[in-house]
Amino acid sequence: MRRSKTKRRGVTADDLIGARIRECRILAGLTQAELAKKLGIRPQHAHNYERSHTRISAGRLYEIAWALNVPIAYLYEGVGLDNPIREAPTGQRLLFDLTRSLAQISDERHLEVIRDIVRTLAGR
Repeated sequence: MRRSKTKRRGVTADDLIGARIRECRILAGLTQAELAKKLGIRPQHAHNYERSHTRISAGRLYEIAWALNVPIAYLYEGVGLDNPIREAPTGQRLLFDLTRSLAQISDERHLEVIRDIVRTLAGR
């Protein structure tokens, strides 16, 4: 289903869900092509879902949540709120990467040292 070329106002539910999918994909360390392969679709379809150029059916949304290992309700967070949760700016990709790397460290002492270093650098 194609959308009309008229300008939309505000952030729609489709925009928020697409942004959540992108966020979860990045946090999972997947490219659009890798997510598309898991879903059995072309990478362009994954791109269109994230950018809300194509609406996502309920069944496909379930498959996406399963592929990203998140509850389907997480993809709806912020929908219908006055101040919805928005997609992180591209500059925050470093933060996602750092978070993913920290999650792989199992030694709690190392994590505490890293936390102290970051707090010191941030001036806290």
